[in-house]
Amino acid sequence: MRTTLDIRQEALELARLRARESGMSLGEVVSEAILAALGDTPPDQQGKNRITLPAGGARGLQAGVSLDDSAALRDRMDGVG
Repeated sequence: MRTTLDIRQEALELARLRARESGMSLGEVVSEAILAALGDTPPDQQGKNRITLPAGGARGLQAGVSLDDSAALRDRMDGVG
């Protein structure tokens, strides 16, 4: 789909650079950036950037840490408490 947008110069320069480096068109780069920013991943890209987090040991889950309590989690990560 063709459309016209007003975007900042630095955004256009970054998109052009990414297009040159990846061999993609400028439109493809901008489309993927918009989809990534808005949380919608194209079907062919799902799972591509998936990472595995440690689930045990010193770097994994820790007793007494609730992922629902962001303040306590931040304190734990910063070594407080």
